[in-house]
Amino acid sequence: MQIDWLTVIAQIVNFLILVWLLKRFLYRPVIKAMERREQRIASRLQEAQQREQAAGEKVQEYEARRLELEQTRQQRLNETEEAAEEKRKALLEKAREETANKRSQWQAQVEQEQQHFLKELRNYSIEAIQQIGRRTLVDLANSDLETQIIQVFLQRLKSMDNATRKTLHHTQGPIRVNSAFDLDTSTKGRITRAIHEQIDESVEVKYGRSTNLLCGIELKAGDHQIGWTLANHLDHLDELMEKAFKN
Repeated sequence: MQIDWLTVIAQIVNFLILVWLLKRFLYRPVIKAMERREQRIASRLQEAQQREQAAGEKVQEYEARRLELEQTRQQRLNETEEAAEEKRKALLEKAREETANKRSQWQAQVEQEQQHFLKELRNYSIEAIQQIGRRTLVDLANSDLETQIIQVFLQRLKSMDNATRKTLHHTQGPIRVNSAFDLDTSTKGRITRAIHEQIDESVEVKYGRSTNLLCGIELKAGDHQIGWTLANHLDHLDELMEKAFKN
C-alpha cells in the first residue's frame, strides 16, 4: 500500500488548523467562561462567607443584647422585689406600731376606768363605814362614856410635855374648849382648874359645843390643840382603808 504523503500532510495541517480554531474560538471562550464562572462562584462564596460572618456577628450582638436585657430584667425584678419587701416591712412595722399604740391607749383607758371605779368604790366604802361608825357611836354615847372622855382629856392635860406647855403658855388670846356634848358647871370648873394648873392661871377659858368632834373634847389655843375624840380614830381608820384599797 502506498502512502500519499501529500494527503497526510494536508490532513495534519487541517488538524492543526482545527485545533487552533477550536482553541481560538472554542476552548479559550469556554475556559474564560469557566474562569469567570469560577470567579463568580468564588465571589459568591466570599460574599456568602462575609454574610455568614456578618450574620454570626449579628447573632452574637443579639445574644449579647439578650443577655444584657435578661440581666437588666433580673436586676429590675430584684429591685422590685426588694422594694416590695421593704414596703411590706414598713407596712408591717407601721401596723405593729399602730397596734401597740392602740393597745397602750386601751390599757391606759382600762386602767383609768379601773382607777376611777376603785376610787368611787373606796370613797363610797369609806363614807359608808364612816356613817355607820358615827351613827353607832352617837347611839352608844351616854353619861358614863362622857365621864370617861373627860377623864382621858384631863389626863392628857397632866401628861403634856414641857415644850407643849410652853407653847400654849405663850399663845395669845383665850383658850377654847370644845366638846361634842354639853358640859355642866362642875365639869367646866374641873377643866378650868386643870388648865390653870398646867398652863397659866391668868389664861381665859371659853367653852363651846361641836358635833363634828363625835364623842370627844379638845382644847384649842391658836394653831395648837389637845384632846381626845373618836373622829380622830375614824380619820386614822380612813387612812388605813385608803391604803388597803390602794394596795
